[in-house]
Order: sequence, then structure tokens, then C-alpha cells
Amino acid sequence: MQPLKVLIAVSILACACSPSSTPAPEPSPGPEGVTKVVADVLGITCPTCAAVAEVALRQRLPGVVTVSISQGQQTIAVALSNGGRLFSPAVFRDAVAGPGIEVLTFQVDACGVVEETENQLWFVAGENRFALADSKEVPARALLCISGRLDDQVNPYRLTLTAIHPVPS
Repeated sequence: MQPLKVLIAVSILACACSPSSTPAPEPSPGPEGVTKVVADVLGITCPTCAAVAEVALRQRLPGVVTVSISQGQQTIAVALSNGGRLFSPAVFRDAVAGPGIEVLTFQVDACGVVEETENQLWFVAGENRFALADSKEVPARALLCISGRLDDQVNPYRLTLTAIHPVPS
């Protein structure tokens, strides 16, 4: 009976360790996507409402790495993991509205490419697609990182570039 137990154990180990039974590693996310959002806000009146806003943002926004809230400066900064997830200004606004915080403006950092369709320049960062409000000298189809003010009160969202950064290595 002992040899049979050993044979079964070896067979189980062999199957568990064989390359065919090991799942392929997930592809590493590329550099494209929204990486940081800074919102100028009104209504952060106490540490409790800041804490409630932080929890709501972590629960509702995909890919949140850190949340920094300044009561004195009335800002909320959210760092997001790369991976091209869709950033939704409406979800952000809704998350912080619970504790009575109003978003005034969004500043967005993202990496992606500029595309041109029908005489409109678009900044495409993962699943995000923003119409560029001004036509600065931005290279089309080249991977680049930007900072810009996001106008989410229009459809499609409009992005006014404030800086172009080198792509991190």
C-alpha cells in the first residue's frame, strides 16, 4: 500500500508543478492610462468628512493607489495604478458628494497617444478618450505623458494641456 501512496503523491506533485498546469502570468500593464487626478473642491470641513470621502473614492474608483486630502487647500489628490482603467469624473464627483464635497475642477496626469479623427485631436489613455481643447505641438501616435485641466461638463470631455512630460522608463 505504501508504494501506491508514494506514486499518487508524486503524480499530484508532477501535475501541480508542470508548466502546462501553471497559468500564464498576467501581462504587465503598459504605461497608458490616467495616473493621477487632483480635484479642487469645496466643503472639506472636518477630518471625518475627509475620511468618508477617502473611503468612498477607494470603493468606487478602480485602481486607487493613494488618496491625499487637504482640508486647508481644499484639494483631493488620487494616484491611480496604470493599466488603462477608465477614469470617470462622474463617479469621482458622486463619491465625494456624500460627505458634502463639491468638485470645482479636475487636473489630470495621464500617459497615452494623440490621435486625429475628423479634424479633432484626441488624447487616448487606456480606456480614456479626451478631446484636446487646444492644438499645441503634440506629436501624433507617439506615446507621451501629459498634465491637463479636464472639463467634464461637456461631451466629449475636453482636456486643456498644461504640460507634456517624458514617458517614464
